[in-house]
Amino acid sequence: MAIGWLPLATPFVLLGSNLLYGERLTQQGSGNGMQWSDGMSMQGQQVLVLDSGKSCGTRLFATYAAPALDLQVGSVPATMPGAFFLSSEKAWLGSVRLPIDLGPLGWPGCELGVDPQIPLVVLATGAGIARVSIPYALTGTSLVVSAQALHLTAARYWATTNVVTAVLGQAGVINNVYQGQAGIFGPWPYNFGYPMLLR
Repeated sequence: MAIGWLPLATPFVLLGSNLLYGERLTQQGSGNGMQWSDGMSMQGQQVLVLDSGKSCGTRLFATYAAPALDLQVGSVPATMPGAFFLSSEKAWLGSVRLPIDLGPLGWPGCELGVDPQIPLVVLATGAGIARVSIPYALTGTSLVVSAQALHLTAARYWATTNVVTAVLGQAGVINNVYQGQAGIFGPWPYNFGYPMLLR
């Protein structure tokens, strides 16, 4: 649940799923000047990688080199198994709120940060690197994918990494609709703006 108070607007209580809200402010009597609230911007970018959550093991890194998204975990035991969890959901696992603390299950400091919709099992290389490459050619519409890895530590117990979220493409995360002097404009899908995520 989130309680929101937007300047010069009515307070509201959010009981459902996440709300992504972007606000544009203009000076009174001017149609040009604008200011955006704090958040992310993808102006001029094709790919944005966000990092969240904590790691009880090593860290997960994501990079995009056309035409694939690469996920990599280093400093893991050589030739040992691990898994990457790909997901479109990092807020809920069914009706359970994410992240889930795995401490009560004997994994102190670890958490499950995504709904493991697509598990990919891999073997680490002899150099102790676990990697997976996901083919994806950028299009005009954004794909948002989150990932987390599960790996063995040097002491041979399981650990989880941080969560990375990749926004691939420039349009589709935000739909802009606004009221102007000549009427209502939009919606236009794009990724330039500063949204607030209320969870």
